[in-house]
Amino acid sequence: QSGVICAGKVVEGDRQTIHARFKFFEKTHLEKIGQFLSFWPEVPIETQRELSLLQEQNSKSDLEEVKSTIFSDMRDKSVARFIIANLDPEPLGVGTIGEVYKSKLPDGTPIAVKVVTPSKEANFRATLGKANRVKHLLGLYRDEVPFASEAIRFIEMFEQMTTAELDLTNELVNAQRFQQLFGNDFEIPHHYAEYSSAKVEVQQFIHGTRLKDMPVSARSSVLNELKAHFMLNQVATHGFYGSDFQPGNIQIDPRNKTQLIDFGQMGVLNEHERQLIASFVQAYQFGQASRVVQVLEQMGAKSPTYSAQTAKSLEGQVRAHLNQDHGHQISRSVSEIFRACGSSGLIIDLPYLQLVKGLATLEGTINTMASGQHR
Repeated sequence: QSGVICAGKVVEGDRQTIHARFKFFEKTHLEKIGQFLSFWPEVPIETQRELSLLQEQNSKSDLEEVKSTIFSDMRDKSVARFIIANLDPEPLGVGTIGEVYKSKLPDGTPIAVKVVTPSKEANFRATLGKANRVKHLLGLYRDEVPFASEAIRFIEMFEQMTTAELDLTNELVNAQRFQQLFGNDFEIPHHYAEYSSAKVEVQQFIHGTRLKDMPVSARSSVLNELKAHFMLNQVATHGFYGSDFQPGNIQIDPRNKTQLIDFGQMGVLNEHERQLIASFVQAYQFGQASRVVQVLEQMGAKSPTYSAQTAKSLEGQVRAHLNQDHGHQISRSVSEIFRACGSSGLIIDLPYLQLVKGLATLEGTINTMASGQHR
C-alpha cells in the first residue's frame, strides 16, 4: 500500500475514500509525504486538493523544547537568553519541519526566529526511514510490483527536495542570494548570519499588510506582477526562484512594495534546463504536440515500458491537453501533461517537477486571493 501511495498511483474515489487516505498520512506521521504528493503530477486533482490540507495540520513543539533548541544551538548565549526571555509563546507559523516565533534582539529590533526542534527533526527522519524501507522492498521486487521504478524515483526525489530544510543555514544562503538578485524588486527581511545556525535562523521581523487583509483588486495586481517576475526574472533569466509563494509568505509594505518572508523552499535550474523549459513553452504556446513530446523526452528518463507506440499515444494525449482551455492555470495543464508522461513510462526529472510545484503554489495563491477566499 505504501509503495502504491509513494508512486502517486492514487485512483479517484468518493470523498469518504479520499478522507481515509488523508487520515492515513496523519496517523502514520507521513504528513510530509502527503504534502509532497499534493503537487505530484500523477496524483488525481481531487486527491491533490485533499492532501494539500495537510499543510494546515502541523502541531507545534513544546515551548520549553523550542527555548532549549535556541539556547543550545546559538553561539552567542547572551543574545540567546535575551531572545528566549522575549519569545512570544504562540508561534507565527508551524510547518512539518520548522516553526517561527516572534522575539527581539537586545537593541530592540523585532525578529522572527525559525527553529527546528529535535522532536520535529526526529519525526521527519522517521518519515524518511519509512520511505527508504519501502524503497528497499520495491527494489527487491521491482519486476513484480507495478510502477515500482516510479515509486523508487519518487522517494529519491522526495528525500532530495526535503532534507535540505533540516539545515536552516540553507535558508539563510537562499535568502542572501535572493536579496542579491532581486532586492530592488522586493523587500526582503535582513537575515542575521551572526545569530543563525543549523537549527535556529534569525531574521528581521518586517511589518506589512497580509494579502487577505487587502482589497481583492489590489492583491490580484500584486500577485500577477509576482507571477510575471517569477516566470521572466527568476526562472528564465536567473534559474533561481521561490517555490513556496503561498499567502502566508507574501506581504505588502506601507509603500506598496511586495515583501517576501520565507526562503526555505527554492528552485534552481541550470542553463540547459532553462533552455529545455524555453523550448517546451514555445512548443506549448504554438500547440506543437510532437515537438512538446520531443522536449519532454529530454526532460525525463524513459522506463522499459516507454516505446515508439507509447510515445505516439502520449503525443495524442498532449494534443488533447493543448486543445483544452485551462484559463490562467498553466501549472494545471502542465501537471496533466506530466501525469500522462508518467502513465506512459516517461519519468520527468526533479527540476521540472519542482518548477511546476512552485508555479502551482503561486497560481493557487492567485486564485484563492482573487476569489476573496482564504484560509
